[in-house]
Amino acid sequence: MNQQRVTGTSAVTIEKKPFTADTVKYWMGNAVMYAVLIAGAVAMIFPVFWMYLNSLKRQEYAGGANMVWFPPPWEAKYFTTDHYMELISRASAKSSGGADNFIECSVNTVIYSTVGTALSLLICAMAGYALAKKKFRGSNVILMSILATMMIPGIMVLLPDFVITNFVMRAYDTFAGLILPTLANSFGVFLMRQYMLSVPDELIEAAKVDGAGEARTFFTIALPLATPMLVAFGILLVLGYWNDILWPMVMTKDLKVLQVALLNLTEIGSQRMGPVMAGAAISATPVIVLFMLVRKQFVQAMTSGALKG
Repeated sequence: MNQQRVTGTSAVTIEKKPFTADTVKYWMGNAVMYAVLIAGAVAMIFPVFWMYLNSLKRQEYAGGANMVWFPPPWEAKYFTTDHYMELISRASAKSSGGADNFIECSVNTVIYSTVGTALSLLICAMAGYALAKKKFRGSNVILMSILATMMIPGIMVLLPDFVITNFVMRAYDTFAGLILPTLANSFGVFLMRQYMLSVPDELIEAAKVDGAGEARTFFTIALPLATPMLVAFGILLVLGYWNDILWPMVMTKDLKVLQVALLNLTEIGSQRMGPVMAGAAISATPVIVLFMLVRKQFVQAMTSGALKG
């Protein structure tokens, strides 16, 4: 069926498509797809929502017979910030003494994540640049050796790392001992090498003609062009450092990070869920905010053909 609409001096013919079985299948397929996506989104978001909600609930309403699943937000009697104040002020949260100081643990985690990410990005970018743009004997053997280490589970090198850091470097319970063994990232070297292959050789040759040395060529030509991949890989590194618990738990005693403090806090979880949820919220909020700020750059880097070469 055709319908004519007059616009000014011309008539536009609008053709309505017949309602067929293919149309029904199309809309049904879309409905199922969106239903699955919405269900998946709710399944992932709900635990985070539940964490923040329970971190603000009063203890008597967070569990037990008086538990209220979804208290109305306008009823102030259900909510409190005491759990956060308890952690920040190192209040008595465990029968054995005070809880770990979450302010101090947060600062330690920021230092660990920031310094580790920056140095790891620099090392991986330099190694990737050398393997991509420098032709030397044995470069393929080195690349294959680096890729082979990706097949080794991290737990298998935990003991050698500890022995070297503790007995050779004498860096137990220090930031140096915490950070240095984590800087060599085989996946990062491979990722940056693949990205550096897309950097035009003509730019590098032009820089050399202008008298630029290797360091200047790398820092002024290659590294700025690799910014999208540096941002994307940097986000992955920050998440890895921020959520790391095994290596800090083995390598530190007094120099605690957030995840170790949160693990210690779970000892009281069966009796008092509020401080545990508050600690989890303190730990999760910075990385959530970081990802929301750089999510566009992350998606662009992941979809920019970075693995060409």
